[in-house]
Parts: sequence; C-alpha cells; structure tokens
Amino acid sequence: MPRRSSAKVDETRPTPVILLGSSITVLGALRLFGRRGIPTFVLSGDSDIEAFSRWYRPLPLRPGDDPDPARLEALLDHMPLDTAVLMPCSDSWAMAVAGLRPSVAERFLASQADAAAIATLIDKGRFAGLADGLGVPHPRTDVPQGLEDFDAIPDDHFHGSFLKPRNSEAFFRRYGRKATSFNTRAEARARFIESSEADLLCVLQEYVPGPITSHYFIDGCVDRDGQPLARFARRRLRMWPPYFGNNSYNVSVPLKDVAEAVTTVDRLLAALRYRGIFSAEFKVDERTGEFKILEINCRLYWYVGFAGSCGVDLCDLAYRDALGLAVRPVNYYTEARRCHYLTVDWPACRALHRAGHLTLGSWARSWMTGTDLTIALDDPIPGLRVLADVVLQAARNPTTTPAE
Repeated sequence: MPRRSSAKVDETRPTPVILLGSSITVLGALRLFGRRGIPTFVLSGDSDIEAFSRWYRPLPLRPGDDPDPARLEALLDHMPLDTAVLMPCSDSWAMAVAGLRPSVAERFLASQADAAAIATLIDKGRFAGLADGLGVPHPRTDVPQGLEDFDAIPDDHFHGSFLKPRNSEAFFRRYGRKATSFNTRAEARARFIESSEADLLCVLQEYVPGPITSHYFIDGCVDRDGQPLARFARRRLRMWPPYFGNNSYNVSVPLKDVAEAVTTVDRLLAALRYRGIFSAEFKVDERTGEFKILEINCRLYWYVGFAGSCGVDLCDLAYRDALGLAVRPVNYYTEARRCHYLTVDWPACRALHRAGHLTLGSWARSWMTGTDLTIALDDPIPGLRVLADVVLQAARNPTTTPAE
C-alpha cells in the first residue's frame, strides 16, 4: 500500500526537500522548488550540472558517509532534519525510498508507490508480464530466466528484435548503452550469456517500427488515493543516440491526441495501486497505428522542468501529496511548446545535418523557437556551462555541409 503521511507538518514553514540523485533531472527539480522558496538539498555520489545552480545545496553528511542508495536508511537515521520530503531521481534511489522501514518513512515522507509496484516498473521482465496480463498493447517480449529458456525462443522472434536489460540503470552503468542490437541468433545468444554472467538479465523485445517522431510520453502524478493529479503529453522530435537513445528535442501535445495512451497508462497504474510521479513512454506502431507502451519511469525524469514551464509542476503536486496537504489537480497546460537539451541535441543535430536530413536554417530555428533544459535567466550558470561545452565541441569538430 502507498504510505500515508504521519509526520506533523508546520504549514507556516516549508518542509525541506531532499533530491536523491544528480544530472539534469535534479537541476529541473531544484529550480521548481527554489522558485517556490522551498529549501532543497541534494544527496548524490557524483554532482553534475545541478551543482552550478544558485539553488544547489548538498546535504550535509558526516565524515566518511557514503551517499549510496543502499545506505539511504543509515544516512537518514543521523540526519539533523526533523522531517523532509524525499524525491528520488533514479531507479536505485526510488527502490531505496520504497524500502525504508516505517519509523524512518514517518519522518522522511514521499509520494511514492510501495516496493512491489516500483520493482515491477523497474524490472522490464515483470513489466512485460503486467502488460500481458492486462492485455494492453505492448511489444512482443520474451522473458528468459536463463540460457535454457533463451534457447527455447522461436527463431522468428529474433527478427526485428533486440536485447533489453531488465535493470536498465545497472546495465547502462556497466556498458554505457541502453540496449543491445544483433544481426543473428548466435550473436544474440553470445550477448545474452555475457550480460547474464554480469548478473544483468535481458529480455528479447520486438522493435516497434516507426520513425523517431512516433514516440510519445505521458507524464503525470497520482495522489495517495489513486487519483490522477495531472497528465502532460509530449512528442519526441529528435533523440541521441539515434536508435536506443534519449530525448533531445520534444514538443508538448494535446491529451486528446494521445487518448489511447492515457487509457493504457491509467490501467497499468491502477493495477499497481500506484502513487507518485511517473513518465510513460509509448511508440505508435506504424503497422497498426496502436500506441504501444514501452516502459514507465517511476520517479522524476529529465523533462520535469519542461513540464513545469508548461504549467504542470509535478514536483509541487508530489510534494503536497507527500505532506498530506490539499492538492488541486492540473487540467490544462501550454501546448505546442518545444524544448531541447543541448548536451544531447547538439550531437543529434550534427549527425542529421551531416546526413543531409537537417538544414542549418531548420537547425537554428529549432533552437531559437524552443527552450533548453539548462538555460534560465534566474539561474544562468548551468546554461552558460552547457553553451560553453557545445561551442568547444563545435570548434573541435566543425560541422561540414554535405555535398548537394
């Protein structure tokens, strides 16, 4: 069951927030809380772009304390704060928060589902089983528990498929990629054995055909009673790397355009009795026109700041829900707003331009008409750092116009 708030909340003094993790996700959340005057601390092992924000404050630790998700409970036990709201920004931190014993969770609150629900969303094998059981559209997925199961998979399932890690965070940390492609069954078998020996099981998943722009995302927040507080839809326009990469440029779209996807994510989250922030990824299958669910992130995500700029402050909704305060659902947001993340959109644009798929004019217009995740007038240093990095990369690797 989702946890309910039991700590005494003083509404005259903002309860602090502890952001768990690093990267652009933390930067977006820092800005949303900072603009509301809510004291916010960051707990992470390695700081990133968020460390240049005017609102960045690392959580004070005792000498020798290791800011590792596995040690979250021990770290909180010695925290000088009477209470705080926890906001995980990675899968491992989400599992750590879900696993807190009740006495700690009563002090350190979270708008989050229970450990079983979180584990189901993180584990791509368990998630495929949930989607199968509910009969919602999703890619065909084989979930081998070992080599014997893998060898029993029919040959035709290997055509147009790839190996997807069950634990994407751990897999990326080891291999630096999100998935594994292959040309033959024998190659897939070798890759499966390699990852299995590293205790990183994979599923065999069908690659849903369609262009990059057929990816859609439904972001939102569910309250402690299972009611949706907000939904925010966006469409991918560019990504990097090109096949198994991350969003680099997207646009907000009307919910009515993705009604089928909204229905699917609502069914999945209801089945899990989910609570908290989520970000669900879909791809429209060009063969059938169906919105197929790929995964659901059960935590803060890269574009949470973009959602906030469009009028959907998921951080505030989750914060108030964690504290048991009244929350007004958000039913409207700015549509057709575009946002990029220069760090990954720069190589995406450069590759498209060199391939002749993006003119310099279109490239410039997309950056001038959209906002960037790092650039903010009231918090300029992170954006300036990213701009400087892009300029240096451009100087070292100048883009050449392809021959006409």
